[in-house]
Amino acid sequence: MKISTHLLFDRGSAQMSSVQTKLTQSQAQMAQGKQIINASDSPNQAATIQRLKSILSRQESYQSSLNTVKARLQGEDTTLQSVSDLLVRAKEVAVQGANDTLSAGDKKTLAAEMQALRDQMLSLANTKDSNGNYLFAGSRNCVCASSVYLAYFFTFNWRSTICCKYSAVTIGIYVYCNN
Repeated sequence: MKISTHLLFDRGSAQMSSVQTKLTQSQAQMAQGKQIINASDSPNQAATIQRLKSILSRQESYQSSLNTVKARLQGEDTTLQSVSDLLVRAKEVAVQGANDTLSAGDKKTLAAEMQALRDQMLSLANTKDSNGNYLFAGSRNCVCASSVYLAYFFTFNWRSTICCKYSAVTIGIYVYCNN
């Protein structure tokens, strides 16, 4: 078989072109820091990458939900601790007011302090979170959480609904929150 110069030239040119293409692709991969630049480079790996990106996005969403719930619970815990402290002080004032040796002026002072404690509790009951929603309003988080009526002591009328809201924190796991 006779090999012509033209055939050798064509084969050499094709090989050089192939090597040049591979070199260009390698340089592009190195410049971008990615093994796969186009989905057509490796469809299986590209599909896996897309699936993993989707999973990461979902996990970030779950993390965001967890952070929101955690911040809300910390706010509720802090507020309830403050209410607990106010209730302890209200009990002290009530015990002090039960003393028969107090004058009318002293009892008036204690009554004013009780009213101030009630107002502080009402303010705490209407505490808002960082999104501007009331912490203790249930699913009606844009409505004031409570109304206060002064009868003998104080009566709190919680205007909350039974409806519960949940935030997804991972696949199949939900955490109760009312925002």
